[in-house]
Amino acid sequence: MDYMGSWLEALAVNAAKCAAQCKQKSVGHPKEYKKGPDVRSKSEHTKQQYKKLLADQKSLSDLGFTFSSQQSQVLLPSQDSNTLPVISAAPIMVNYEAMEPLISSPPPSSAEELGEPPSITVSCTNTQDSSGCHSDDASMPLNAGGLVEDAEDAWEDVLEEQERGGVKIRGWDELWEQVKDDLVRGMKTNLPFFATLHLKGLGCIEASLEIAHQWHGGKGKHFAQKVRALACCYQVFKQLPVEKCGGQANALSPLKDEQLQLAACQWLMLQEVGQVTPQQFQHALNKMIIPSLGIVLVRPLCEWMAWRWLLKLGWQQTRLQKGVYMDGHKCDDVKKYRQEVFLPAMAAFEHCMVHFEGSELLHVDPQLAPGEWKVIAIFHDECCFHGNDYRTHAYLLPGQQILQQKGRGCIIHVSGFINVEDSQLVHCDESGNIVADAREIIYPGANGDAWWNTEQLLKQVKCAIQIFKAAHPHCIALFIFDQSSAHASLPPDALKAFKMNKSNGGKQWNPICPWENQDCCMACLLSKQDDFTDQPSMLEALIKDAGHECIFLPKFHHELNPIEMYWGWCKYHYHEIKKSTFEEAKRCAVQQLDACPTEVICRFINRSWQFMSAYRMGLTWKAAEWAVKKQKGHHQVSHSAMMSIEAVLNAAS
Repeated sequence: MDYMGSWLEALAVNAAKCAAQCKQKSVGHPKEYKKGPDVRSKSEHTKQQYKKLLADQKSLSDLGFTFSSQQSQVLLPSQDSNTLPVISAAPIMVNYEAMEPLISSPPPSSAEELGEPPSITVSCTNTQDSSGCHSDDASMPLNAGGLVEDAEDAWEDVLEEQERGGVKIRGWDELWEQVKDDLVRGMKTNLPFFATLHLKGLGCIEASLEIAHQWHGGKGKHFAQKVRALACCYQVFKQLPVEKCGGQANALSPLKDEQLQLAACQWLMLQEVGQVTPQQFQHALNKMIIPSLGIVLVRPLCEWMAWRWLLKLGWQQTRLQKGVYMDGHKCDDVKKYRQEVFLPAMAAFEHCMVHFEGSELLHVDPQLAPGEWKVIAIFHDECCFHGNDYRTHAYLLPGQQILQQKGRGCIIHVSGFINVEDSQLVHCDESGNIVADAREIIYPGANGDAWWNTEQLLKQVKCAIQIFKAAHPHCIALFIFDQSSAHASLPPDALKAFKMNKSNGGKQWNPICPWENQDCCMACLLSKQDDFTDQPSMLEALIKDAGHECIFLPKFHHELNPIEMYWGWCKYHYHEIKKSTFEEAKRCAVQQLDACPTEVICRFINRSWQFMSAYRMGLTWKAAEWAVKKQKGHHQVSHSAMMSIEAVLNAAS
């Protein structure tokens, strides 16, 4: 009995320990479980690895278990009861042989006889279970390993099967022309870079690692592997797989159809300028354009999609302005004057001028021949500052606003000169103080000065010539003006064909032709004679009579006048300063006009010379702008920039 009591006592102690451990575990029981790796979402290569790992795994049927359609029932506490079901601690004897089987065994298939695991079909009895399984997806075929076929990397599987079958892999020498054609059509991939490196002698791994280094700074081995896989796919199929990453963002849009693009552009071009709206475009697409092409869409296009298509086709919402700037770079008369008159004349004067080369603006004196004088280019222009000009953007808290005056205020009219030698056309004494300044500032308006006219301009130019002689006594000034009616004004005694009498005596002038024609009347024919066309203006005659030179810029070529950039620099800083009164605006304008450093003005002038150099090489305005950006700090556009331009144009063609 003593032994029996000891055994019972030990059994009670063990039961108490087990109950304490169960209670301790139940306290920290997690409410949610993390989802493990889903093998079905892996690629085919990963699935094959799992199959090899599970090849020696025995099935439950080998251990005596059978399958059944019955589901195990779990007893839950009633809704009225707040207590958990009581589990008896008495030992339970289970007879496994007499127990009713829960899983019934299906008949063996041919796959089981060959030693392969059978395919299983998972079904949902209810229309929707707790996990969200709907009746539409009631059956899901699984493969031999119990894994769902994944289509994400299906092209890699097809490629692997094709390579096993001995398919032809084409070389990059054969595919290079097709790669260039794909590049022209807008193929976005690293394939041209990979093909270029491979043709230069680099292997596949070295080429892919070089691409990874260029795009990821030496990292990204997985990226390099993907590049090699895409390159191999292109060698086999002569095309890249469809991009699925990004979902609907990379989906095939109906707008990519060339016929639909052409029809949409034709409809837009037939509309009156300024009358195109997304609503009208949407109606035209759904009712006329798309049905006429036989294209069937799942649903009609919405207004938002029509707006997106407008942007892709080049139309954009633009702020309407009162003053419209017309770009006349491509006009025949403008190009003829620029290429045949202005640029050759500037090239003849350029070799007698001082140059500033490089980013440090190294001073380079001209190589003058005997009898030649140094030429200094002086650029002229006029600009207006307004008293109430203020910045248009500001950082504010939500709900804050700046109350600005509605009107722009009184005008500050400035007519000035700049040059590469001393920035402003001024004359200084030995101490560096300004003795005379060629700049003229007036304040026109109702109660102010008279508006700027030709008479005031001629008076200013006379003063500028005197200042230039005092500042540069042994130099020639090349005054450069833009094309305007005031600058081209003829003297009162000039020959004017349409203001001449028909015969001797009489006071009646020739009538002006009501229509444009080349030889409609005697006055028109007379006006085209050399004596009438070659007459110098009053401005040009004044400058040349003083022993200096004068030339006029081509129309619509503000980039050739560096003083335009100077005005922009001054106005930018002028707008950043708040002015309370017109007197403060006057002082602020003068301060900003004098604040621009000489180095900055030299860079502005260099930029204009670069544009002239680009135009001499035959570049258009956009190509010249690109070349100038590549040649910062130099006086001329180099041949390397021209070679880059030619490479871009050849690639585009």
